[in-house]
Amino acid sequence: MAVCPQVIRHRPEFQAAAEKGKAVTELGAKGKAAASEIRALWDFLNRHVRVPTTDAKPKRKARDVKP
Repeated sequence: MAVCPQVIRHRPEFQAAAEKGKAVTELGAKGKAAASEIRALWDFLNRHVRVPTTDAKPKRKARDVKP
């Protein structure tokens, strides 16, 4: 099991972004450190999460399911 090594620290930028209805990555220079932490978290998740392909066939069709 992979464990994310990225630490998300308690920063006032997260609260400021939430109050403005934005993500911390949208704050610009004021939220640079917090945005960097979040980007690192997303990078880790994107590398380790398996996304199902759209080519996969469903195991059963809806009409095959008995009530």
